Amino acid sequence: MLVKRASVADLDAVAPLFDAYRQFYGQRPDPAAARAFLDERLSRDESVIFLAVDDGERDETLGFTQLYRRSRPATARASKRVRRRDRREGAHPRN
Repeated sequence: MLVKRASVADLDAVAPLFDAYRQFYGQRPDPAAARAFLDERLSRDESVIFLAVDDGERDETLGFTQLYRRSRPATARASKRVRRRDRREGAHPRN
């Protein structure tokens, strides 16, 4: 597994995971809105997204964590999502 910082070029990989994250919290599926939200956050440098990527045979994005920048340095908020099938493969964050 490889962890990398996402850029706008990674939106197609992270948007489905972010949409699944939204659905987990009761939102309706809306892949276009999820992609647009992430595009805006990254383009405005309002958040940093790290992707967990399978660097083996599957070569796909396994999960993400998104850190939101705040005006006060000590304040941060994070979102995270890992594909269900990859949670027992070492990609799930342990809190």
